[in-house]
Amino acid sequence: MSDTDPSQKRQRAADLIGRAHAQYSGELKSFLARRSRSTQSSDDLMQEIYVELLRYSPAGIVREPQAYLYKIAWHVVNRYNAQVRRDAVPHEPDDLDRIANRAANGQVAAVESELAAEQRVLRALDALPPLYGAALILSRRDGLSYSQIARELDISVHTVRKYLTRAVAHLKTRQRDE
Repeated sequence: MSDTDPSQKRQRAADLIGRAHAQYSGELKSFLARRSRSTQSSDDLMQEIYVELLRYSPAGIVREPQAYLYKIAWHVVNRYNAQVRRDAVPHEPDDLDRIANRAANGQVAAVESELAAEQRVLRALDALPPLYGAALILSRRDGLSYSQIARELDISVHTVRKYLTRAVAHLKTRQRDE
C-alpha cells in the first residue's frame, strides 16, 4: 500500500479521530461551549470537527494532535459563530413591538429607514475580521470589559484594544463612504 492510498489515509484519519476523542473530547467540548456560548451546539460542532478531520486529514503524521485538533475546532466554531450572527434576529421583543406599532401608525418610511440602517451595520460587521467583530459585539452589545473580552477570546488586553480601535475605524470609514 502506498502512502497516498485513499483507504490508508481514511484509516489514519479514523485513528486520529479515535485518539482525539478519547484524549480531548471533554476539554474540547468545554472549549466549544465557551466559544460558541452554547452547550447544546457543542455536540454538533464536535461532529463537524470529526468530519473536517476525515475530509482534510494530513498526508503525514500529525506531530501535535492536540494543536491540530484545536486549530480545526477554532475554525469550526468561528464559522458557527459567524452563521449565528448572520441568522440571528437582530431585534429584542420590545424592539419588534415598537417597530410593529410604528408601522401600524403609518410610519412605514421610518421603519424601513431604521431596518435599512440596521442592515448596513450588519453588513459592515460581517466585513470585519471575525475576532474584530467578536470583540466589538462583546464590548458594545454584551458590555464586557477589555479584560473579560480578552479572557473570552483568549487574547491579550492590548490586542482587544487594538481590535476594537480597528473595528470602530473600519465602521466609521464604511459609514462615511456610504
